[in-house]
Amino acid sequence: MTNTAPQTAASIATRLNAQLVKTTGKGDAKRKFYTRLGSAFAHKDDKRGFNMVLNVIPNGDGQIMLFAPKDQILDPAAPETLGIFVTEAYDKDGEAKTAWHRVGTARKTKNGGAYTVYLDATPIAKDGEVKLVLLEPRAEAPVDDDTNVPGSELNF
Repeated sequence: MTNTAPQTAASIATRLNAQLVKTTGKGDAKRKFYTRLGSAFAHKDDKRGFNMVLNVIPNGDGQIMLFAPKDQILDPAAPETLGIFVTEAYDKDGEAKTAWHRVGTARKTKNGGAYTVYLDATPIAKDGEVKLVLLEPRAEAPVDDDTNVPGSELNF
């Protein structure tokens, strides 16, 4: 019987390591170098995604990868795609709101052991760190209720 329960970030892994993977050389001399950038932690409230905190910002040379720690594996049923967002707090008519800005996508690698992060924009550090929110696609399109919750044709 197929498990149709909704996938949660916690079932993917509770923490993912963010690393920059840089390949040098050619042919048999090709080597990969890994530089730790930070971590992604599963959301505690809705379990639909991760908060990714980068301690350093890569210079654009190489790929950002998210790996499960050595003592964990990425669940084979984990979603193929995660949306990447930055958030911005603002005030509307005296009420605190959050604006969501999509800055990229994370896609599961061919072997399913990690995610490759593709950023369309370079986030700006706030208080010395970059915080990105990774969300799994929703099962259904969200209702527009003027809260600027992520919601697009991709159902994030």
